[in-house]
Amino acid sequence: FNRTDRLQRDIIRQGERNETDFVYVLYQGECNVERDGKLVPRPYGVLRRRAIFGEFDVLYNRTSAVTISCKTPTVQAFRIPCETFKEILNQQQQPDAGSPTENVQALDAKIESVIQEVEGTKSLYGGNIIQPYKPDRIW
Repeated sequence: FNRTDRLQRDIIRQGERNETDFVYVLYQGECNVERDGKLVPRPYGVLRRRAIFGEFDVLYNRTSAVTISCKTPTVQAFRIPCETFKEILNQQQQPDAGSPTENVQALDAKIESVIQEVEGTKSLYGGNIIQPYKPDRIW
């Protein structure tokens, strides 16, 4: 996963192929969703933290049906290469792993752990997961 801090105004443009073939997970900021130059109605017109976009273009190998543009001055997103995204989706679940609700909850927990790992320890617990080494002696 890559984290990109400076995204261009239009991240994905309607009618264009996602040339970089990335799926995006919005980390910070907000993005507008427009179709034919008009903002998509609520609740789909604004993407916020943890929103995923670009996945349909990658999955169906098609041009984008919408334009995704930065709404806030600062937008940070994780870019997932299409091959990695497809591998995650193609992983087979174990048979009889539980009810559909339990499977969704387990998948949600797994996604959350991946996001936390990608974000890094600086965003969790003030970066103090592992205490810095402090020697007992002064040399």
